Amino acid sequence: MEVIIAVDDLHPEPGWGCQNDIQTAYFENLWEEFGCKFTLFVPSNYHGKWPISKHKDWIKFWKSKDWIELAAHGHFHACDRTDMGECEFLELDTNQKVETRIGMCLKEWEKVNHKPAGWRNPGWVAHPEAIKVISKYFDYAAIHEKHNHDMSWDCKTFIGCDGINETDIKLYDNTIMFQSHISGDWNNNVWNKENYLQLKSSLKYLIDNFDINFMTLGEKSNIKNVIYIIKSGNVEYSEHTIPLIYKYAKKVSADVIMFDDKKFKQTNYPSSNFMAFDIWKHFQSSHYEKMMYIDIDIRILDNAPNIFDHVDKFGMAEDWKSDSWRKEALQEWFNLYFAGTICKNYFNGGVLVSDKDSIKKLNNLVPEDIVGFWRNNPDGILHSQNQGMINYFIAKSGIDYQVLEPKWNKCCRNNATNKDYFIHYVANKSQIETNFDSFMGNKYNSNIKMTLESLKMM
Repeated sequence: MEVIIAVDDLHPEPGWGCQNDIQTAYFENLWEEFGCKFTLFVPSNYHGKWPISKHKDWIKFWKSKDWIELAAHGHFHACDRTDMGECEFLELDTNQKVETRIGMCLKEWEKVNHKPAGWRNPGWVAHPEAIKVISKYFDYAAIHEKHNHDMSWDCKTFIGCDGINETDIKLYDNTIMFQSHISGDWNNNVWNKENYLQLKSSLKYLIDNFDINFMTLGEKSNIKNVIYIIKSGNVEYSEHTIPLIYKYAKKVSADVIMFDDKKFKQTNYPSSNFMAFDIWKHFQSSHYEKMMYIDIDIRILDNAPNIFDHVDKFGMAEDWKSDSWRKEALQEWFNLYFAGTICKNYFNGGVLVSDKDSIKKLNNLVPEDIVGFWRNNPDGILHSQNQGMINYFIAKSGIDYQVLEPKWNKCCRNNATNKDYFIHYVANKSQIETNFDSFMGNKYNSNIKMTLESLKMM
């Protein structure tokens, strides 16, 4: 789980983020105690009185800390109109007005030798014309779930708006973003002593109960790959298999996003397996460049290299019973319902790696009523739910795919060796839920070296 701490409105005014301010001491304390990192959103000329170009030492002070990211937060953080608060880029309603203001902002940053990667709208909101322009100049925008009003950005976006003073915190794609303001008497999430102590308490709870990784939004933006998993219901073995997936994700510098019971209950799917198609849609609209889906009944061994380096566009491993009967059965299904479609491979759905272009082509074939499609075209003896349909969409799409070696999705009943990477138990609970291997009672132990020898009951 990643934790982001974002702070708005810093500028070189005493009490608003200067070296000797108490807020700065709070930041330093949290860095020293927990390893916290901070993304500081800075207006480039707050209220027309605090141009950062006139306070280069202030910028140097913050840039000297490798746990700090400086990001853009408008230019003036103020409006000419009196009915818009300080929603600077809501007032700017034409392309020319926005280009001019962004130019002023970036010129200030250029004078202090810093190019901010990130952006947050002053007052959270912006005019649709402003968003079109802003997206061209920044790698990412930090947005509000509601105040963004479902507007589309052409840069990466990150959602999060839970105050440092709050205890009811939301998780967005395995990320918590604590939101705050450096000072002011009009927000309740400012950096006073009470809120500082509340945040400390929240962080202690998170660290004691979860595997936490503190990041800046800039660091988060640089993560190119994502691993998706589905977990629905009480799956005992997931207590140790999911931590192994997170361990691998950290190794290969990927995010992990879980589709869980909460998401499943929002659908009419007969099985959580159908959320695989929701994952495809999520990935297509995300900022990531490559994805991997992996079943949670797979154990990842420590010798597994970075799978994203081994797949150019799209890759899956064939099912271990593909040649014995499943490929033939799939072709019979094609002949019955999808005449002219040729089955060249029968892939197992436990591991899938893809780039954006391939997933987009697959998504173009997925009907909106995927359950109705499945019921109207039953795949007979395959009885595979999503797996048969995944194979159909691949065959129909004509995407350029790789047939991955079995070691990337090796069935536990298919003579696994020390050269294999992902051991797939294909829901074989008698083997994965065992007290005869290293994970006694399914309890995860980070000290266990994941090798074939550590999985005695193979």
